[in-house]
Amino acid sequence: MPMMIVRICGTCALVLAIPALLFAQDEVVPKNRLVIEGGTLIDGTGGAPLSDAVIVIEGNRIAAIGPRGQVQLPQDAEVIDASGKFILPGFIDIHVHWDFWMTELFLAHGVTSAVDLDSFVPWIMEQKDALRDGRLRGPRLFTTTSSLSGRLIWDSPESPGRIRRLASPEMARRLTRAVGPGREQYNLTKTYTEISPDQLQAVVEESHRAGRNVMAHLGSLDARQAARLGVDGIAHGSGIVLATISDSARADELRSFTRLGIAVDYPLFLMYHAYMDMTRVDELVNLYGGARCSD
Repeated sequence: MPMMIVRICGTCALVLAIPALLFAQDEVVPKNRLVIEGGTLIDGTGGAPLSDAVIVIEGNRIAAIGPRGQVQLPQDAEVIDASGKFILPGFIDIHVHWDFWMTELFLAHGVTSAVDLDSFVPWIMEQKDALRDGRLRGPRLFTTTSSLSGRLIWDSPESPGRIRRLASPEMARRLTRAVGPGREQYNLTKTYTEISPDQLQAVVEESHRAGRNVMAHLGSLDARQAARLGVDGIAHGSGIVLATISDSARADELRSFTRLGIAVDYPLFLMYHAYMDMTRVDELVNLYGGARCSD
């Protein structure tokens, strides 16, 4: 269980790792018991801070939390005095493109879990394994498959890149199945921009059948369409603007730009935020139910 002290604006905080529910869960690891006591716990649930808190950790799981005097302390536990400090859940960065220099920098800023949304696969899997078995010190790392995408303006037969360009729903199913079942190796399936509705639906169906969720970086498909196709999370909040523009002419303009591949992450795209109809946002959030957006 990663745990560290983070200094924020001159105030010390103990940061604890918590599970990332969109991704695979690590198995319980039987290790030494740890007690953190005396600090003010802010648990992230919206409840009031708990003063003079006691937290009991067994292996990589939180076994008990409560006020001092109301929690039984294991006799063989290591005790950390957190008096005068704040205790927070570990932060989760759900959109990174991993690099070797990031490991301890994340920990220093309280990030105890990170999600890599598509890096060079053999290398990123080696990084993930090294972090899991302790050869590297850093946050718990979750990984995605290589991106499955449609045609973009910068693609060419001579320089296809490492993003897999889909030609049909059948190809989408085949490539998704080829990754294999479960989330031990790949925690998520990643899709990218100009993927058609039938291709995206094929990816979602095969991924869910394999036990993986789908994170989509959307292009001309909007977030409402993606939710109805079964997508579990969206990168960059992509597709939200398209799903909430009430001016159909502006929405058509933005779709045209995204189909060309020139408005995916650029200032031109950001301009269209001005046309969002905020009354449509709650309905969109309800469609996703507990799905997550990554920044």
